[in-house]
Amino acid sequence: VNAANEVQVEVPASTFVEKDNSKLWRIQYDGDTATWSIQKDKVVGRVFASFVGKVLEGYLSCSANVDNGYGVFDLVNENFFERLEGGTWNVEGNLSDVTINDFEYVADYASGTKNATVDAYSKHQMLEANYIAMGGGGPAPFALMGSTTNTLLISMFAISLIGIGFVSFLALRKKREQNKNKA
Repeated sequence: VNAANEVQVEVPASTFVEKDNSKLWRIQYDGDTATWSIQKDKVVGRVFASFVGKVLEGYLSCSANVDNGYGVFDLVNENFFERLEGGTWNVEGNLSDVTINDFEYVADYASGTKNATVDAYSKHQMLEANYIAMGGGGPAPFALMGSTTNTLLISMFAISLIGIGFVSFLALRKKREQNKNKA
């Protein structure tokens, strides 16, 4: 569109498939065929830390979702952080200097309310840590809603049940011994 919001060029639609959010979508013109298309690719060249910060802001730190959560961190890291020789990011500025909005609680995901602020580097580190902790993405074993707190609660519940079972076994055994001694 132009400045008056009038359509100048129509680009054929592209189907969204799983993990497409982890790619840079760009409109491409092929001069040989005089056609426009949408290319899903990675960042090429130096980018501003503020741009990468906005990308990271769109991901959910505590969700294993492979479109909007840490479940696709590997592709986000590969597609938005071009590396120079030696592995250094090709980013202008420091992610730690870029403040982004984030969700304070997992419950806020549904409302879209972002009440917390965090620096973009911390967000990157959190996404990466959660991705690694879950074995490269996907939900945590035994976790309900992707929460480590729930995993802890389930473990405590299981241990409690085992303890109650053991105490019950000892009490039943003691009662049988008492009844045996009476007879």
